[in-house]
Amino acid sequence: MRDAALHRSRPYKAGLVLEEAVSDGLTTLGILHRRTPHRGREDVFDHLDFIVVNGGGRPPLEIQLTLRPKHHNKIFTYAHRALTTATRGIRLYIEVVGAHRHCADLAAIGKRVAEAIKTISRRFRDFGKDNLLGVRIHAVTGKIEKFDLVAFCGHKLIRLVEAWQEERRLAQEERRAAARRALKERSLARKTAPFWRILHGTLVSMGLDVASTRFTPHIDTRNFFMPRRLC
Repeated sequence: MRDAALHRSRPYKAGLVLEEAVSDGLTTLGILHRRTPHRGREDVFDHLDFIVVNGGGRPPLEIQLTLRPKHHNKIFTYAHRALTTATRGIRLYIEVVGAHRHCADLAAIGKRVAEAIKTISRRFRDFGKDNLLGVRIHAVTGKIEKFDLVAFCGHKLIRLVEAWQEERRLAQEERRAAARRALKERSLARKTAPFWRILHGTLVSMGLDVASTRFTPHIDTRNFFMPRRLC
């Protein structure tokens, strides 16, 4: 059991060593980048190992690096997270192939991977309609091969992403409707009465005030109807 656990941990440890070698290679090549904190949110939640600054005002390259080629679950998780993230850069999934034959020379492999990332950053223009791309880098030659992550994952990924997009659309519509209702309520609360209604109300009020304070002379009915005395 100990041997099995050690066997499983080797790719993990080799991956960390390779990440460090790639980071050193990118620094040597003058490529602005940062390595995500190990077991941090970007590493665990977004499955990102590197953020590489792109030239020409383009979005950054957000990279996951792996020594496990064609690992379906790993690719599926990465692609699903990328396609259900509203705001992001260019997601790049890099598989380093053939490294198991040269485990003792991960530093040299890291330099080749760094050079490949530089080439991708400077020369690649098409990363697919979703800004999501899979790349295989050969450990010995540094050869770069593209592959489609969505096509690799199949229809299950597409259905999950479409369901997420529909849910997000409905939530956005509900927020817009709520904002319109709130705006209408505020508008009605601030709305003043028409001029004619204000004038009518003022006149009616003035009329009632005048009627209530109008002077009524006292008439002495005893003398009012008495006939005049003849002269």
